Amino acid sequence: MLTYCYLSTRLVLNIKKVPFDTVWIAIPDVEAKAKEVGAQPTSEYIDGSPRYTVPFIVVEYGDTKVAISDSLTIARYFERRIHGPPLFPEETLVLESIATQYLAEKVFAKMEG
Repeated sequence: MLTYCYLSTRLVLNIKKVPFDTVWIAIPDVEAKAKEVGAQPTSEYIDGSPRYTVPFIVVEYGDTKVAISDSLTIARYFERRIHGPPLFPEETLVLESIATQYLAEKVFAKMEG
């Protein structure tokens, strides 16, 4: 598996004991690399154009490759597929979704400004 990621995604992969290689890419190259590996945009810019961000990962199953974008989506993917220590307490999933949406809309959007 290749991961183009932040520390949080590497932490998830380590907790779930998933072997991976990290690929470092420059910020200006994120969109091109995401498109190259088939990663989906994580949001949209104000003008409606797609926004590609790290982290994204490429999971390989034999001849099949699946690209997954966004650290929370990646964590949930491995939470569903790999047994082991839970990443999220079950009773907090709704609150987590609300917090994630708030951060995306109010904090990260302003950082793009």
